[in-house]
Amino acid sequence: MRRSIVVGALAVVAVAAVGGWYFFGGSSGGAARPGVGPYEAAMTECQEQVYADSMEDPNLKFVAGTTWHEVRADQSVLMGGKLSKLNEVAKPRTYNYQCIARGTRILSVDVR
Repeated sequence: MRRSIVVGALAVVAVAAVGGWYFFGGSSGGAARPGVGPYEAAMTECQEQVYADSMEDPNLKFVAGTTWHEVRADQSVLMGGKLSKLNEVAKPRTYNYQCIARGTRILSVDVR
């Protein structure tokens, strides 16, 4: 009987610890959250850089409602979303884009 109480108590503590770790963003300093949050200027700069890197492709469109942001442990912000553009055979294809920003300065851009 004592053993089951100890095991039960340890299980509750473990679940609480994992839940707290998840709730407070794990070890990265934060979890990805939907939307741009307070980083709208940085997201605009990110999207302008993605557009410029695509050689200003007129078929490139940012997909509404797909943006996200994550504040990292070093206080930089990882942000991104989805974009659509025509592939080699003129069919629309969706890609993921992301940027790392510090303030409104974009440090890197990646489209996959």
